[in-house]
Amino acid sequence: MPDELKRYVSPSLFALAFICLFLPFTSLSCGGQEVASFSTIDLAVGQEIEGERINSNLFSVTIIALILLGIFLGFKDISPRALIGVAAVGVVALLGKVIWISIRLNQEEELMGAPIEVSYETGFYFLFLLFLAVVAWNIYRMKLEEP
Repeated sequence: MPDELKRYVSPSLFALAFICLFLPFTSLSCGGQEVASFSTIDLAVGQEIEGERINSNLFSVTIIALILLGIFLGFKDISPRALIGVAAVGVVALLGKVIWISIRLNQEEELMGAPIEVSYETGFYFLFLLFLAVVAWNIYRMKLEEP
C-alpha cells in the first residue's frame, strides 16, 4: 500500500465510526415487548421515553468527541500512538456507557417493579470493532515504521 494511502486508513475508520453513531446502540424491552431503541446520538442529546426524559449521557458525548478528534488527528502527521490512545479511550467510554445503562436500568426496574431487558445492537458492536481496528491498524503502522 502506498505511503500516502496509509495515512487515510485511520481517519476512514473514524469516519465509519461516525456513521455508526446513528445506528441503534441499544434497545429496551419489558415483558418481551420492545419499549425503546436508542442510538449514541439519541443518548448524547437526551431522549424522551414514555413521558420520562432521559438526560444527555456524558459517555455518549465523549464517544462523539473522540471520533471527531480521531478524524481530525488522522489527517495530521501525528504519531500512531496518539490515534491508539484516542481509540483506546473510545473503548473505555463504550464500556462506561454500558455500565451506565445497566445502573440506570436497575434503578428503573426498582421503580417499575418489572424487569427491563437490554440488548446491544449494531451501533455498539460496530463502534467497538472500529475502535479496535484503529488500534490494530496503528500498531501495524508502528511496526512498519520501525527500522
